[in-house]
Amino acid sequence: MIRKLLKYPDHAFATFDFNGNGYVTAENIANHSILYRTPFSKKELLDYLKLESSFKSKPRMNLEVFTKWAFNDG
Repeated sequence: MIRKLLKYPDHAFATFDFNGNGYVTAENIANHSILYRTPFSKKELLDYLKLESSFKSKPRMNLEVFTKWAFNDG
């Protein structure tokens, strides 16, 4: 979904890490205005993201983990 909206992993990460913390949380993604272009509600996105294995194991994703999660073909 994210790679359909944003083409490059580092740009996508920077879009969601708008405070420059070096990590992205599920809340950063669900609250971002770019995702209002999707057919999902904010609550649906947040619920889905919190069930994702990447956020289950750690509540924050750095650039490497985010890139694997959002731009993985497999």
